[in-house]
Amino acid sequence: MKNYLQNKKRIFLVPIFLFIAFCVLQFISYTLTNTLNLQKDFTQSGSYTLSKSSIELSKNLTEDITINVLANEEKFKQASPYFNQVNELLKQYKRYSDKIKVEFIDFETNPNFLKNYENITLVEGDILITSLNKNVPISANSLFNLTFSEESIDILSSKAESTISSAILSIVSPSQKTIGFLTSNDTYPTDSIKEKLTQNNYLNVDLDLSQVVPNNVDVLFLFSPKTDLSSEEIKNLTIFSNTDKKTVIYVADTQQPTDMANINSFLNSFG
Repeated sequence: MKNYLQNKKRIFLVPIFLFIAFCVLQFISYTLTNTLNLQKDFTQSGSYTLSKSSIELSKNLTEDITINVLANEEKFKQASPYFNQVNELLKQYKRYSDKIKVEFIDFETNPNFLKNYENITLVEGDILITSLNKNVPISANSLFNLTFSEESIDILSSKAESTISSAILSIVSPSQKTIGFLTSNDTYPTDSIKEKLTQNNYLNVDLDLSQVVPNNVDVLFLFSPKTDLSSEEIKNLTIFSNTDKKTVIYVADTQQPTDMANINSFLNSFG
C-alpha cells in the first residue's frame, strides 16, 4: 500500500482485495443440532444482552426509529441460534428506549412494503432501520462473521450488536460525509462497500467525471477502472484533488490494463 500526500492534495492507493470485506449472500438454512450449546455460549459471553455503550445509545435517543426485520418472526428465530440471538438483541434495544419500535415484515402478508423503498436493495432476512428523515439497510450477512470454504459458507460468530448500533448511530447523527463513486470506465462493483458506508453514516453518490464534481463531495473513490479517463475527466479529477479538505482514494487491481496514460500521469503527479 502507498500513501501519496502532497501539500493539500490527498490521494490514497489501495490494493483492491482490502476492500472486498464481505460478499452479498443469502442464508438458506442452518442445522440446529448444536442449538443448546450455542445458546449456552451466547448467554455466557453476554451476547444476549447489550453492552453499556449500546444501552446508552438507546436511552439517549430523541427521535423515533423503527427497526424493520424483513422476515416472518418465527421463521427468523428458527433459522439458526445466531438469528435467534439477533431477535433477542432487538428486544433489548426496544426495552431500553421507548423511541425504538421493532417490526417483523412478512413478505407473504405484506408484499407491498418494498415499494416504499425502491431505491434500496432489500431481500428477505435483511433489516431496514428507518426514521423520519433517514433509512439505513442492514443485510443479513453483515450481522455475522463468516468463514468460507469450497463446500460451504458458515457463521463463525455474531457481530449483530455492533452492526445494529452503528446503523442506529448513523440514523441520529447530525453530520454526514458524502462519498462519491466513479460509475463509468468499467469500475469494480461497489454495492457491498456502499452498504457498509451507509451503515456508518456516509452518504453515497454516483458521479460522472465528465462533469465537475459537486462541492458537497468529501471523498472520491475510483475502484479499479478498466479503461482510461478522458482528458476532461482527468481535469475535473485534478480540480477536485487540489481542493482543500478533499480526498481521492484510488483502488488498484492487478487485472487492470497498464497502458492507461491519463490515469498513470495523474497518479505520477503525486510523486
